[in-house]
Amino acid sequence: MMKNSIKKETKPIISQLADADIRSIMVTGDNGFTAIAVAKECGIIRPESKVYLGDLKVTNGIKSITWTLPAHSNVELKPPPKAKTEPPLYGSISNDLGCGRESRGRKYDMALLILCENEPWDEREDYTLAFTGKAWDYLITEDPKCYSDQLRKYLRKTAVFARMSPESKASLVEALQSTGLSVGMCGDGANDCVALKTADVGISLSDTEASVAAPFTSKVPDISCVIMLLKEGRAALTTTFQCFKYVALYSMIQFVSVTLMYSLDRNMADLQFIMMDLIMLVPLPFTMNYTEAANKLSKQLPNSNLLSFPVLCSIVGQALIQASVQASFRLTLGFTFLLCQVNGLVRASSFGRGRQHTGKQKQPMPRKHSNEPITT
Repeated sequence: MMKNSIKKETKPIISQLADADIRSIMVTGDNGFTAIAVAKECGIIRPESKVYLGDLKVTNGIKSITWTLPAHSNVELKPPPKAKTEPPLYGSISNDLGCGRESRGRKYDMALLILCENEPWDEREDYTLAFTGKAWDYLITEDPKCYSDQLRKYLRKTAVFARMSPESKASLVEALQSTGLSVGMCGDGANDCVALKTADVGISLSDTEASVAAPFTSKVPDISCVIMLLKEGRAALTTTFQCFKYVALYSMIQFVSVTLMYSLDRNMADLQFIMMDLIMLVPLPFTMNYTEAANKLSKQLPNSNLLSFPVLCSIVGQALIQASVQASFRLTLGFTFLLCQVNGLVRASSFGRGRQHTGKQKQPMPRKHSNEPITT
């Protein structure tokens, strides 16, 4: 027999992603039960979690989703009995699966009622959902706006999507993006091209057609590149923000320095400005390339908004600190010169305030008396 085992790098990588609060979802074209078994083996589904596989069932022209367990694939699960305080309010709902049907003053959607009534799990138990491609297409095509909350609930709890077509994979990526998530996609075949192009970050694991649609192509045929891409991307974003704050703070320091120089009736020469720029700004691009990413992927996400409160608060706070330091130095220097001026140790012109002399005036030399007559 032939056995297609998972690669040894897969389980540690998925474990690192889980530790960083990054969710992993399996989207495959294989059978649903095979996909669930592989997902449990590589750690996408916890071993203690109970898995319900949803598939599309058509009975007398009426579509519904049925749920089965991998250990009982031929047994259709029934919903657990629920205590009801009033009779079910189905009313006169037409068969067109439309929204806004009235029943006793309340609105219902027939597709939503079918989904809710057929759920066999208890919300208090640890469970995970899996969907087939037909069930997923039914969810997103049968008037999805009517039960968007239900669809969001399924997206939060589903870890496996099996028997998915290329269009179904792309629609899944769009649905996850609509919930506010950033979606990354790994694929190695032509059937993954649409999803790789739709995702926020697409990674091709081969040099085939998928490498043309994906922005990134891995040189190794496993998902270890995902960790490296996330760490390097976060490091690049953080370094860029730090460089922005450095240049902004340098400009503020230079502005305060020039302002203080003007208060002394002085100014720096052009050569001095050039030397300051060369010494403080030129080394930055060279040293920035040596900034390495963290060894471990963290749960904390770097700031992605340049005009956010932490970034602006950091720049303004550092600018106020350096301005107060320079102003204090200016006052200390001025007070020192004032004391020296009072004690007659320096001239006032040394402080840029004129050329008047201080201290005792130099007396003229007395003229010597002599008995010699004065001749003219």
